[in-house]
Amino acid sequence: MSTRCAWLSLLATVVGGVTLLTAAATTFSGECKRKPEYPSIEEDIKQLAERAKRGEPDAQFVLGLDYEIGFGVDRSYSTAKDWYQAAADQGDAEAQFRLGRLWEEAKDHPPPNYGKAAVWYRKAAEQGNPDAQTRLGSLYERGRGVMRDDAEAAQWYRKAAEQGNPNAQYRLGLLYELGRGVPQDSAEAAAFYRKAAVVIDIGSLGLDGFGYNGDASLALARLYHYGRGVRQDDAEAYFWIRYALDIDETDTQFAALLYAVKSRLTPDQILQADKRKSQMEMQGSASMYSKRRMDALIQKGHRAYHVPNQN
Repeated sequence: MSTRCAWLSLLATVVGGVTLLTAAATTFSGECKRKPEYPSIEEDIKQLAERAKRGEPDAQFVLGLDYEIGFGVDRSYSTAKDWYQAAADQGDAEAQFRLGRLWEEAKDHPPPNYGKAAVWYRKAAEQGNPDAQTRLGSLYERGRGVMRDDAEAAQWYRKAAEQGNPNAQYRLGLLYELGRGVPQDSAEAAAFYRKAAVVIDIGSLGLDGFGYNGDASLALARLYHYGRGVRQDDAEAYFWIRYALDIDETDTQFAALLYAVKSRLTPDQILQADKRKSQMEMQGSASMYSKRRMDALIQKGHRAYHVPNQN
């Protein structure tokens, strides 16, 4: 299998039985099936590097991604950063976002450089990249690399939340619940928590906003238990607690809330909530947000590898 086909295979990951094969991925996949004579991985990487050196921003981005995740090459965050920088300097929003993330996460240059992260997040955020908008909002909320400003954080979270980013939806919900940067409004908080509560995982490509959002589920459960912004309903609270898949069940807050909720329910109510949870998991499908973000990366793969787009 060539790099371009294996790269698609990595992107079009099936996690938990839920496929994320989008229209763009289907086109790429069909091209792979029609061209079994594609060159070796080594030759593919060589050709990709030549295009990157010629200044093609999509090739620079994809090569940076390959180095970041160690795909077809030895993993190197510093080399990934160099190629992201080259694409970012040409205005590539995805490269700007990922460059900012590498500066923030400091995998090759401890300690983190939040100032540089903020610069690149802002460039990508102003182009409408929702992951960058979310990350920039987080820097403002925490006062990292910028002056702390909850109102500014809320504005960036809102921009990303309107595009469907569940992390932004959760953080904006939390600001509404606490009344930080926005008027306190538990009903508005519940609405954003609900939007964020469940999003399908797409693997480990460093994309933000993917995975079961246990924090949002637990926050929504808490509102139902106390009747804040929603009607008091412990059966609904129990359902959302059970859906908080990535919450550590040894966490004292989680355990206390679960005990308080279950103590008010009948065995039948618990059974029905568990059944509902199982049914929703079995019927789950990738969110439109995740499909849009995956399509954006796959389209870059089309262009970087010069695969004809037949959409």
